Order: sequence, then structure tokens, then C-alpha cells
Amino acid sequence: MGRYWVIAPYDYRYPDEWERVWNYDLKHGVISIGWSRLGDVSSHGEDELRKLYRRKYPKEISSVVTKATRMMHRFYHSVKPGHMVIARRGLKKLAAVGTVKRSAYHDPNSHSEPFGPEDSFANHLDIKWAKAPRDIAFRTQVFLMPTIYEITQEKFRSLMNGEESSLTEDLISIAKRNIDATTKETLVNARIGQGRFRTSGTRHLGKSVRCHGIAYARCHQSLAYQTVERSHR
Repeated sequence: MGRYWVIAPYDYRYPDEWERVWNYDLKHGVISIGWSRLGDVSSHGEDELRKLYRRKYPKEISSVVTKATRMMHRFYHSVKPGHMVIARRGLKKLAAVGTVKRSAYHDPNSHSEPFGPEDSFANHLDIKWAKAPRDIAFRTQVFLMPTIYEITQEKFRSLMNGEESSLTEDLISIAKRNIDATTKETLVNARIGQGRFRTSGTRHLGKSVRCHGIAYARCHQSLAYQTVERSHR
């Protein structure tokens, strides 16, 4: 069964570095992720990987450790040859689409050219990048912040066609996915955490709500879950 993934080749907040890395990825048919301090974790289970991550990145808070280890584990154990990958640039641009040709592998010496010794990404997927679509820019946010995450076939097709979905539609799509509650909550938080909870969401609830200060994100998170709940009534 086909599966669909979104992966960020590099941090879009550094445009020059992003361009260098992405041009290399396109030319060499690859996409890579970091966390190189972990070494080769291709055979690690998620619990083992979490313990290793805590040792190698002792200053990271628990939520970051959980999200990072889950992404790394997914990269190695869930992404398979034949799956489709969307490379994203930031949150509003589809850079390219490709097909996974080889399962993830660890090689600190391969594909290190665009990163340099201090910033090497040692975890790779071999990808056959399609010539189209390329560089689709959206007016609003269509991607989430995680380095790697899975999307539905429906979402994949809409992105391929350059279609934008509303926040409410994205939340409903997340709610319908057959994933564990923690992953579902993480995706919801990522989706609503990049800006205001748009008017469409509050209109769907039929409410006018004000959120301030520290409670802002929690307030909108509550609205998001209510939106999801209402969609199933």
C-alpha cells in the first residue's frame, strides 16, 4: 500500500544553505535528515532511540526528545521503497515530489558535501525526483513544522494539484487518521501553532472567542479539538 510523506531538506530560515542542500539533493537523488550525534540508529527501537537521544542531547526538553525520536524512528522504519515524498520549502512551498528508491540508511561520509563537517546530515533516503510538479507556492500555510511526517493520499493529491485546504479541513483530516493519540495531538498542535486560528475555524464553531497571552495557544487548541469533534457529529 502506498504511503505519502513530507520531508524538509533543510531549515528554510537559512535560505542560502537551503538552496545549496536542495540543489545537491536534486542532482544526486537523495534527501537527508540530521541528528548525526546519534550515529547509526537504523536497528534501534523507539524506546532505545529515546534513551540514546537523551544521552546525546541532554539539554533538550522531554517534548522535543519525544518528537525527534519519533521522527527518526519513522524515517528508518516506516518509509519504504515505492512511497512518495514531497520535499517542502518552509510551510508554503512544495519544492518537488519523488519516489523512494531505497530504504533509509546511515552514512556520515556520503552526501556530506553540501553540509560541511559541523553540520553533516548522516541519514539518507535515495529518491527519484519527478520533473513535475516543482516549486508550487501556496498563499497560505499547507505544511507542518516537523522534519518528516505522513499525509493522506487525499492531501497528497491536493498538494500536487496546487490546492489549498482550510485549517478546519486539515484538522478533520488529522482526526480521521488511524494514528495514536499522541501523534494526533502533535499534528494538531503543529497545524495550529504557526499562526492565528483562522476565521473559518471559529465560524465553524459558531463562536467568537478571544485568546490572550500564554493561554493563546491552549485556547485555540481547545477550539481545534471542538472543531474536530463537531465534524464527526
